Amino acid sequence: SSGINAEYGVTDEEHSELYQSLSGRKDNPLYSMQFSVDSPVSIKCVLYVPQYMPQIDLTNMANFGISLYSRKVMVQPRNPKLLPEWLMFLQGVVDSEDVPLNLSREILQESVIVSKIKSVITGKMLAFLNRQSKRDPEKYLTFFREFGRFIRIGIITTESSGPVDTSSSG
Repeated sequence: SSGINAEYGVTDEEHSELYQSLSGRKDNPLYSMQFSVDSPVSIKCVLYVPQYMPQIDLTNMANFGISLYSRKVMVQPRNPKLLPEWLMFLQGVVDSEDVPLNLSREILQESVIVSKIKSVITGKMLAFLNRQSKRDPEKYLTFFREFGRFIRIGIITTESSGPVDTSSSG
């Protein structure tokens, strides 16, 4: 399906190119999601769900995570702290004006901003997947067959760690 995401003016082809360059894969993403929010942290984010589970080496989490930018300048390629472990299959980038450019990696790992970004991304992704399950149940079933065990882990761990913002405004 060739189309333009009206809200952001990004074509499906452009999404595929970005996904392929981020993931090193040749396929197209199953889902692409874009959003921006100003609160509790100012971010613009593009996330991709691959069609298939990438090969995971759980001993090397450095291969996972999404790239962090501050005002379009890369701060860290693949920051695993920006996603909960059960969403590590996502590819994407997040740009936040709230992240100082000169943050060291050590400070970044413990940053309150990073945990706020993680909370927003998690909530937005859960709300997005919930909408997709209603909008196109067949496609969602394809997703769930591939990634359902991670989502189930996420539901259990998220419930035990407190509320997540799943509001879809923004």
